[in-house]
Amino acid sequence: IRNKTGAHILLALKGFSTYSLFPSLRPFLNGTSASSLYETKLGHDMFGKNHVHTYSPAYKENEFKQILDLSTHVSFNSVSQWQQFKKTICNSTVSAGLRINPEYSEVKIPLYDPCIEASRLGIRKNELQEMDLTGIEGLHFHTLCESQFPALERTVRVIEDKFGHLFHHVKWLNLGGGHHITDPNYDIKSLCTLLIRLRQHY
Repeated sequence: IRNKTGAHILLALKGFSTYSLFPSLRPFLNGTSASSLYETKLGHDMFGKNHVHTYSPAYKENEFKQILDLSTHVSFNSVSQWQQFKKTICNSTVSAGLRINPEYSEVKIPLYDPCIEASRLGIRKNELQEMDLTGIEGLHFHTLCESQFPALERTVRVIEDKFGHLFHHVKWLNLGGGHHITDPNYDIKSLCTLLIRLRQHY
């Protein structure tokens, strides 16, 4: 996938953090995805500061500077979190992103669905209408759970419809986790076609 598309593949430490196996995984991955200060430290220490993407529903003021020192990319869950830390991250070399909520999900179990009606995970389209996006370099969504390619394809259609106008203004797109690409039946060919289309179009 990496060779054909140029995409970066990250290890989600929340899902797998058995660091004794990291030396075996390192040649096949570009870096890690972290959701806390200690996961960020683990990814930085075990994979190096090549790609350390950190996302948290809410950052603590007393931890944020450490997270910036260890991360290459940081995504914010809300407009208020972005505004709170905007000055700090814009004075660093870390690339800032926003987690978006497409209000569409393929996940059938409500407990694992980040897009249910009352969810506070990610920023909805209407919240971005009047927002100054100066300093934002990426968009991040995470709506899948052990999903096959068709679920991603349908999700991307919805996201392009709602947020596609922003794609030309950012440098990166984080497709989140939940992709069951290690399943022998996963449609790798179609995934590569989708990734290449996104890169070429935007």
